[in-house]
Amino acid sequence: DLISIERGTIKMSLTVRPEMTNPAGFFHGGMQCALMDDAMGWVCATLGYDRAHLSINLTADYLGTAKAGDIVTVESEVYREGGTLLYTIAEIKKDQTVIARGQSNLFISNQKVDYKSFIGLLKHTKSAE
Repeated sequence: DLISIERGTIKMSLTVRPEMTNPAGFFHGGMQCALMDDAMGWVCATLGYDRAHLSINLTADYLGTAKAGDIVTVESEVYREGGTLLYTIAEIKKDQTVIARGQSNLFISNQKVDYKSFIGLLKHTKSAE
């Protein structure tokens, strides 16, 4: 669910499902990384560029955990906006405790995309109203 979205920031929540857990029953690190990667990509889309952003790197630190049925939030922001590079960060929290933190650098390419329409679709989701 989309909680909030503004230029350079985005906040969402989700309920951890059983298929998102590892054999020990914990929120799988790969799922957490993918969630942060998506959030960092979406937050770049809020900047209004008409060009694609391409990930150069991505790091993730796993600091806690969640289980199936837990509600987690992911927040991402553009920490630094340069002429050709964007530096983004993301955090996943459970009960206000950070359970994962990620960062990524993204290259602002020459490939045209329509992020404005994409963000418009996100703003019209039920949770954003």
